[in-house]
Amino acid sequence: MRVRAIGVNLFDAKVRSGAMEAVFRTPLPALLGIELAGVVDEVGAGVTELAAGDEIFGLSAGGAYAELAVASVVAKKPKGLSWELAASLAVAGETATRVLDALAVQRGEMLLVHGGAGVVGSVAVQLARLRGARVIATGSAANQALLASLGATPVVYGDGLVARVRALGAPVDAVFDAAGKGALPDSIELRGGKTRIVTIADPSAHQLGSRSRRAPPRCATSPSCGPWPS
Repeated sequence: MRVRAIGVNLFDAKVRSGAMEAVFRTPLPALLGIELAGVVDEVGAGVTELAAGDEIFGLSAGGAYAELAVASVVAKKPKGLSWELAASLAVAGETATRVLDALAVQRGEMLLVHGGAGVVGSVAVQLARLRGARVIATGSAANQALLASLGATPVVYGDGLVARVRALGAPVDAVFDAAGKGALPDSIELRGGKTRIVTIADPSAHQLGSRSRRAPPRCATSPSCGPWPS
């Protein structure tokens, strides 16, 4: 594809700094970049849903920081979506969708999202609402209006969270922790158990008996990399 915009992901910075060398070796010289948006220049054998000239966004197996790149998992870009916003959606959108699927969020259920004002959390709130779920989202006092604009019932995180959520009068059916700020014990209490709680940010999940989901972007485009460890 001919690249029009890229996402500068935290994963790219970790690769550049050498922080990922303990996980996998990066042969040099390396071309970074996993999130991209652009125009289809050529399609591979057997590809029928896309054609040259289509505007797309998605994930590359690597090498998005270029004029031309190979895209692995893509979707057609809506006309009203800017190139920059499209390029920023891939990892957050894929992560949010995968966790909502893992939680089996259904219409009418109440989902609690920790970190609802963050990149992944804000996408998760909107996708959950599109599925017909109700959403309670935690965030700072400064982000309460933003959370409400996304379609969530906003709640300030921190001490007393359990009481504030229970005061809303609706039991929590599932929890998506996108913040990793020590909210898992409160989540377990609100759920009345450890089922249907997934975190993408809290390394203490295994100690508490909750599920964690990791999505190394370099594997996010390959079916052979999933399902992610729980």
